[in-house]
Amino acid sequence: MEKRQFWTSTEPRDILFAALLIVHVIPLWAFEYFPSQDGSTHLYNASIISNYAREGFSRYREFYTLEHRIGVNWLIHLMLAGLMELVPMLIAEKVLLTLYVLLFMLALRYAVLSINPVSHPLAFLGFPLVYNRSMHMGFYSFIFSLAVF
Repeated sequence: MEKRQFWTSTEPRDILFAALLIVHVIPLWAFEYFPSQDGSTHLYNASIISNYAREGFSRYREFYTLEHRIGVNWLIHLMLAGLMELVPMLIAEKVLLTLYVLLFMLALRYAVLSINPVSHPLAFLGFPLVYNRSMHMGFYSFIFSLAVF
């Protein structure tokens, strides 16, 4: 069996998988806000990190101290702070969550096909799991850990 690249395949199952990826990203971009419990806190913290050393934000330095030890949410806050340098805050969150959806599903597909190259249908079972409770609770570090795992 010839090994084909996902992004150049013309097989119906690969086209369907790509189409479902797009369909699962659309809800993130269709609405102004993503409904999550802690998402706004991550955005606020990333905003503080992004503006901490800038002129005009000296009040941040009076009330906050940047901790230089690696913590649980640092990766997400740094990713959001970096994205906020390029795009507005709410768009940065959408980019981050889009990255999660793509990483989660592509990682799941990679794992399934690594175990058995003919088990393509099993990769489709991950789509109902993408928008999970942890995502809506705003546990962004946790959901990215799922994709990496």
